[in-house]
Amino acid sequence: MSAQSDGDEKGIVTKASPYPSLSETLDRLRETVGQKGLDVFALIDHSGAAKRVGLEMQEAKLLVFGSPKAGTPLMVATPLLALDLPLKVLIWRAGDGGEVLVSYTPPPTSPAATTYPRTWWET
Repeated sequence: MSAQSDGDEKGIVTKASPYPSLSETLDRLRETVGQKGLDVFALIDHSGAAKRVGLEMQEAKLLVFGSPKAGTPLMVATPLLALDLPLKVLIWRAGDGGEVLVSYTPPPTSPAATTYPRTWWET
């Protein structure tokens, strides 16, 4: 996969971060999520967890966020949307010291999910 894609065969979109560090990219993403009125539910530090058990991997953190007000009615109408919600964004470093990348799957596209606001996603 190239460092930047509009979606691979699995629908995963990857973009190069305009910021040089993973922490700055994560800070900016959290700021944008908050400005859009969304909640941050979790931050999973994959590389930190690997390090704690004596393993090594590229720097990688998963931000989990969304809106209970928007997501709950969708999941009531289509319970299986709970497999896709809340939204998740992976911030990771390609290789050893490579560029910082941001990967995500676009919001669900089922008929029940068409009411989910998408304009913030392209920010």
